[in-house]
Amino acid sequence: MRTTILIGAVMAFSFVSAEWGQPRNARNTVYIAADVARTVSISRAGLPLTSMAVPRGTLLSVTYDIATSVLPKSDRRFEFHGDVEIRAMAESQKPRLILEEAMRQSPIELAATGVDVTIVPQ
Repeated sequence: MRTTILIGAVMAFSFVSAEWGQPRNARNTVYIAADVARTVSISRAGLPLTSMAVPRGTLLSVTYDIATSVLPKSDRRFEFHGDVEIRAMAESQKPRLILEEAMRQSPIELAATGVDVTIVPQ
């Protein structure tokens, strides 16, 4: 009985240890300058869900799945696929923090799963 419990405990520990060694979902964040107005379009399976005009002077950050995203193209177009988080903040509202910290406090945050996002200059 003790041997069975001991073997079970060792196996459970080895499974937990193996899981800790695995990389988490590879995600990255890109910060998009507020130098021009942009259009953000979100679709799923080719069907448009929404489109938003983002005025000049608005900082954007996008957190995305690294393996499924393409950025930027030569025409300053960004594309993201999969699970995406978009944050927006007027440049004039940015607190005196580094950009990464400031964007975590942005007044607008949109998260979507299984989508295609395109951000293009207007």
